[in-house]
Amino acid sequence: MVNKIFATPAEAVAIVPDGASVMIGGFMRGGGIPYNLIDALIEREVRGLTLIANNYMQTGDLVRERQAAKVIMGWEARVRYDPRFSFVEDAHRRGEIEVEAVPFGTLTQRIQAWAAGIAGFY
Repeated sequence: MVNKIFATPAEAVAIVPDGASVMIGGFMRGGGIPYNLIDALIEREVRGLTLIANNYMQTGDLVRERQAAKVIMGWEARVRYDPRFSFVEDAHRRGEIEVEAVPFGTLTQRIQAWAAGIAGFY
């Protein structure tokens, strides 16, 4: 089995290539968001990421640093737009990133299918 324990966040993200799909957990600005790993991705300046998350708030720092090419998130998060994260919406309007908002049930089923190897994360 592959050892998935790393001494530092930088070591953990060292294998993430440009153009990778990165799923970011957590809820809102509360618990579960891997801030240290996000900061390590920013420090490495990984570009062209597809970010899969619950809402804008988990993806914001990577979008602000222009490291995201696409954000896939729950539809409800898109509907309840938060002006504190207007740079995500602004980047989308300028054509700098693609934003795909899907219903939460669909998002979870796509994640489950991807994890099971049934389909690629499209």
